[in-house]
Amino acid sequence: MEIELGFHDVNRVTPKPHGKFCVDHLGLTLFLERSSQCWSNYALRLEKQRLVHKFLNKMRVRHAETLLLDSQLPVNAVASESGFATGQHFARIFKQVNGLQPLEFRRRHRRA
Repeated sequence: MEIELGFHDVNRVTPKPHGKFCVDHLGLTLFLERSSQCWSNYALRLEKQRLVHKFLNKMRVRHAETLLLDSQLPVNAVASESGFATGQHFARIFKQVNGLQPLEFRRRHRRA
């Protein structure tokens, strides 16, 4: 998280005893209005990241659907080809998006 600090703000911020600065400490140390603005910007950025991540997962699942229906690849290979790190993560996200496990989807929607 990037925070722009003015000269007066830098003089008010001191590190924690272990010598590191952290977002919580900065939020408590800076002026209330600046802190509120930082936290709202941070929350908005987190929400954008969540939405982008959700969108990318849907795109990966759409690609996986095509592979499941048009190939004989095993589910773990489909997961890997679709950008998922593990077959378990793929199966969990696939079910969230489609309501079916990948093999169940393949059986129900296979093109003859």
